[in-house]
Amino acid sequence: MGTMGVKVFLTGGTGFVGANLVRALLKEGYDVHLAVRDTSKLWRIEQILSHITLHKCKLEDVNDLRRVLKKIKPRGIIHLAAYGGSPNQKSKVETINTNLTSFINLIETAHEIGFEWFINTGSSSEYGIKDSPMKESDFPNPINLYGVTKLASTLYAQAYAKKFGLPVVTLRLFSPFGFYEDSSRLIPYIIESMIKKVPINLSCPSNVRDFIFIEDVIAAYLKVIQHISKLESGDIFNVGSGRQRTIMQCFEILKKITGYNIDPRWHSTEPRDSDLAKIWEADISKITSRIGFIPQYSFEEGLSRTVQWFYKYYVS
Repeated sequence: MGTMGVKVFLTGGTGFVGANLVRALLKEGYDVHLAVRDTSKLWRIEQILSHITLHKCKLEDVNDLRRVLKKIKPRGIIHLAAYGGSPNQKSKVETINTNLTSFINLIETAHEIGFEWFINTGSSSEYGIKDSPMKESDFPNPINLYGVTKLASTLYAQAYAKKFGLPVVTLRLFSPFGFYEDSSRLIPYIIESMIKKVPINLSCPSNVRDFIFIEDVIAAYLKVIQHISKLESGDIFNVGSGRQRTIMQCFEILKKITGYNIDPRWHSTEPRDSDLAKIWEADISKITSRIGFIPQYSFEEGLSRTVQWFYKYYVS
């Protein structure tokens, strides 16, 4: 599939994953269009603004969305906009509007206008707490509103795609980390604190996550775009490393990379719902067998590259 000049429309393109994906799409030759709001923070994409097209658009407003999509007529759509995944995002109304209402508006309006492929972004929070690595075939049992709304959008995408035979796929992301991640998130918070040589407040050292380096996440999106015409309508794929790590392991690796020598303050932050889990690991056998996706970066290498990036962009 040729990519040069192909129009792609992204929601959430100013966010962490989105900003990295936009850069990758530009390298592939895509004509990239982003939905933005008056409140959108553009710092992640300010260096590439001249290479992309921004469209003021309220996703919860069907007429506004229709106006923008009719103007662009994109061949591909990638939905990344989300709310409620961070502890500081507490509005229930905003969680429902962003994760569910806006998604329904987007997929239905996109179907009306026409598209060649559509990638929805899901979350490992859709699974809830499991006692083994999470498979796409597992019964979902989310434990908070964020997970419920993300699951609802995934199921709607699946049902809608199957009903109309549409090339729609959902990628369930586990715990991406890397360039342009917000400083309030775990790994950037640890790195910045180590660079500043200040004490670090952390939760339980045995809490687990399936961390995956952002370069591997982006590779998964690009591979799905390449193969989407051969995939089942509404299909779902996990995107993780396939190996969980504890917060303690994460801290110790970063400590070694940065030379930090202050003991962390364990159990000094408010626990999250997912902290109850003993296992939070993706089974990635499906995405590996169907499209050949295999993460290329070890956890240590991903952390090392992330630290280098933070030194370059935050210290210098």
